[in-house]
Amino acid sequence: REFRGSALFTWNGSMDLNRKTDLLTMRRGVRLVHLPLADDPATTLECERLLAKLLFKTSSDNASASADLVRADATGAVYVESATRRLMADGVLYDASRRLVEATASEGNRVTLYDDSRATVTSAARLRWDLAADRIEVEKPSPVIAPYTPR
Repeated sequence: REFRGSALFTWNGSMDLNRKTDLLTMRRGVRLVHLPLADDPATTLECERLLAKLLFKTSSDNASASADLVRADATGAVYVESATRRLMADGVLYDASRRLVEATASEGNRVTLYDDSRATVTSAARLRWDLAADRIEVEKPSPVIAPYTPR
């Protein structure tokens, strides 16, 4: 599997990098902007805690190194935005290579998806958003409430 694109991380709290596991942990006011290659839109993820799996690469002469984002596990007031859609959830697993967002809600909460091209909001206990295929799968949906205009 190939991981390509650019990832920018910002945070207001603490950051830890474990080179044995290649896991990066950031806390408080975390923001990830992932810009895949090609013409795909950027994906922005905001949360209170982010655990990112990185794939480190070293040049053949060991003079330089870089890291690619493999996946990100976000918790705490998670917000995801890409193109015309915005999502809010308690937890999100973002697979950067497959451009897949798996959003979950805590017991009693809901994942909420807003789409600028639709009049209604989608909410559910769990939601899979395939950014590459522009496809959304809803699991345990909430009732849909649409605007009503009496005649």
